[in-house]
Amino acid sequence: MEFGFSPVRDANGNVDVERARQAIQRDEHARVRDLAALSRDRAAEARDRHADGLALRRQEGSADERRRRLERALTGLRSQAGADRERARADRESARQDREQAALDRRQARLADRGKALDRLLPAVPDSVGQARRDVAELVSPPLDGRALDDLLLAVSEAVANAIQHGSADETIRLSVESVGKQFRVLVSDSSPSFAQAPGQPSPEHNGGWGLFLIETVANRWGLERDEDQTHVWFEIHPDGATS
Repeated sequence: MEFGFSPVRDANGNVDVERARQAIQRDEHARVRDLAALSRDRAAEARDRHADGLALRRQEGSADERRRRLERALTGLRSQAGADRERARADRESARQDREQAALDRRQARLADRGKALDRLLPAVPDSVGQARRDVAELVSPPLDGRALDDLLLAVSEAVANAIQHGSADETIRLSVESVGKQFRVLVSDSSPSFAQAPGQPSPEHNGGWGLFLIETVANRWGLERDEDQTHVWFEIHPDGATS
């Protein structure tokens, strides 16, 4: 499934060099994090070797106090090695996300098709709802304002919140926006193959379940599609008088 992104050209039709430069910087940051992860892995291996040496010395000694000291040192080294590995894993994940965003930035820097607007990867955390609203508001205002803008931002919030709730916390959420004149089409994709319930007004006794109902209420058109490993919610918002 392909959706668009904004052209990154200036008034003269030239490609936005700043966006391309940012992509290069993200790649550099990813390489730095990979080097940091490698350094932590090596430190963890060194601590494991040291711990193994201490364990051998513990076997050779017979004094109770010496054994207790060695056991405490061994426990501390094992714990530090585990922490180093966890930080290395986090660095690798951060580097992976930087590379993905850099690839999207490079793609945007090359796009020349009219009507392409926005493509973002967001972490599956609650703060991403506000970030998505800010990204979309910055893109569409103007030309959208008033009721149409409020409806669009409400639908974006509900779609991203649903993706966070039902997708995997280890994966990212993709937010795409395509513009055609003053009409906007939004796509939100997450890693859950089957989160969505059938649309319709939820029971007042339940706090949740309003996401798709609200999207259906404010959007001119909307839909939900699933493939092997993702769920895609899309919707369109048109200003008063606009048609698809």
